[in-house]
Amino acid sequence: MNDDTGQVRAALAAYRAAAVAADRAVSDTLGVGQNDLAVVRLLLDAEGREQTLTPRDVALALGISTASTTALIDRLESAGVVAREPNPRDRRSLILRARADAASAVRAHVFASVDAERAVVDALSPEHREVLLRALGDLTAAADDVVRRHR
Repeated sequence: MNDDTGQVRAALAAYRAAAVAADRAVSDTLGVGQNDLAVVRLLLDAEGREQTLTPRDVALALGISTASTTALIDRLESAGVVAREPNPRDRRSLILRARADAASAVRAHVFASVDAERAVVDALSPEHREVLLRALGDLTAAADDVVRRHR
């Protein structure tokens, strides 16, 4: 492995560590765990697309059982982070919503991260963006392959 490859791998590891630390800081601020934060992000993403999620949707997205999802949602509801509401399209099911204060803390983190990423990407030349897109696509495909092999 040449020095450049080692530097790139070290930079990727540093970025992953920083992203995990940022998520941990937000989850600590909210008083919730990493999976809890993932649920809030899922709910905010759905809200941004003007969609709603059921507990089953959350279970599928996180790859966890419905029983684990119920416990997770119970914990989030008790912490005041998530609210369960009747599903207007199906009275037998519920939809989940992120509560405003939790949503605002997560949004602040997500928007700060997005703004920082946007500034870095905007500063790149079109050629460097193309290289970055290819590399990130390849890294994503490799991670997806690992997930598929372990399911």
